[in-house]
Amino acid sequence: MDNSLSPAHTLVQIVCQDHKGLLYDIMRTLKDYSIQISYGRVYIRQGSKCEIDLFIMQADGKKIVDPSKQSTLSSHLKMELLQLLRVAVVSWGPDTELLVANPVELSSKGRPLVFYDITRALKMLNTCIFSIPPQLSFGNAFL
Repeated sequence: MDNSLSPAHTLVQIVCQDHKGLLYDIMRTLKDYSIQISYGRVYIRQGSKCEIDLFIMQADGKKIVDPSKQSTLSSHLKMELLQLLRVAVVSWGPDTELLVANPVELSSKGRPLVFYDITRALKMLNTCIFSIPPQLSFGNAFL
């Protein structure tokens, strides 16, 4: 994060691998912290490396100058972009269980089509699905 380039905005620079839903994940995280985006630039290099520059401000229209707020926002963006889904495979005797945790935003919505993509991939692998009970996950634990 950089506050020296603009008198009214904080610059957030993100460099990561491009993936399906990348902008959605960034916007969802910023929305959860009441951050407004004034303008930005997205550049995708060869090999799916993505560079994003966003000029942002808090809901009150001010830059993010508090180091603890910057650190919190930065760590949450990193967490959301590096750990999109949490997946675990557990063996229960003759059965195998696939546990998938999808991040949920504060408005209780998850990433669109994530579970559709998972079930579609399993179908393409000719894997039978006997039941899909939705469950809540808190932190890194599956419930």
